[in-house]
Amino acid sequence: MGLRNLPQVYLSRWAGVPVSIGLLRPAIVLPEAMSCEIDEEQLQAVLLHEAAHIARHDHWVGVGQRVATVLFWWNPLVHWTCNEISELREEICDNHVVLIQGEGRLLARILVDLAARVMTEPLLPSMAGVLEPKLAGLTGRVSRLLDKERNMETRMNLRLRVLVLACSLAVLIAMATVGGMQLSVC
Repeated sequence: MGLRNLPQVYLSRWAGVPVSIGLLRPAIVLPEAMSCEIDEEQLQAVLLHEAAHIARHDHWVGVGQRVATVLFWWNPLVHWTCNEISELREEICDNHVVLIQGEGRLLARILVDLAARVMTEPLLPSMAGVLEPKLAGLTGRVSRLLDKERNMETRMNLRLRVLVLACSLAVLIAMATVGGMQLSVC
């Protein structure tokens, strides 16, 4: 995937789901119980998915999305665009797993198991923000993983480029609008 160094992997009893975190030295955090509950191939699927987020620098994209959402909380286009980008980031990282493992069945099974865990176990409030896409998108994600004729792109396709451009334009227009309002108040 183009990683120079393998990320550190940590186990945490506080993590409800696998997550890659960190901007400068990203690491992978797995739920402590997961190491006993899944086999080696499933663990490989999880690690490949999280490593793909790190290789693609998705953490920086996520920061940009959150900044745009905070600055332009009132703009539904920004919210929609950020949700679409989040879903595409997950789909592309899923594609990395399928390309390497040859199928998406293992990752699909893990996603369903994780969703069941999240629904039945208490989750730290700090982990709520990492559940992207939301549980409502689980059915579509699992269906895509099991679809043998799915789009297997692992690079930014035209749809994602257009979304990134749209988000950037929305931010620029909103900044210009807010800046214009401040000037007229003075």
